[in-house]
Amino acid sequence: MIEVIRTERLELRPLVADDAEELAELLEDPLVNEWLGPDLADLRERFTRWERRRSPDGSKEWLNWTARRLDDGAPVAWIQATVSGPAAELAYAALPSQRRCGYTAEAVRAVADWLDATSLEAHIEASNKGSAAVARAIGLKPTDELHDGEVVWRN
Repeated sequence: MIEVIRTERLELRPLVADDAEELAELLEDPLVNEWLGPDLADLRERFTRWERRRSPDGSKEWLNWTARRLDDGAPVAWIQATVSGPAAELAYAALPSQRRCGYTAEAVRAVADWLDATSLEAHIEASNKGSAAVARAIGLKPTDELHDGEVVWRN
């Protein structure tokens, strides 16, 4: 069961389709845009699927949060955990206007702690220094493995 998670500066709320408008700024980043979809309609459709909280075959939990600042409720990032047994794959993206504030690392660390998974991993484009910094901040290390051209990071 997905829950609201609080940190010192953030509240992570379970993502819903209606968050698409507020998170549409994510689509300004070409790397994120390539994965989430080219426009708001695609983003809303994806979020609608994620609201089910399970993969279509039911084998994995799809847990997604919108990270918001506690002081004003403004969104700062999206965080995802795809959970299969004791393992979780993390994905995340900060709104371009909210980068370099430490919000994403704070949010991803909170999700990792909440999951209490024995194995964490993230797949990161080699040139994505921001995502690599977040992975490092939560204790992940790059491996020699590639997944769809992205470096696999693990704890």
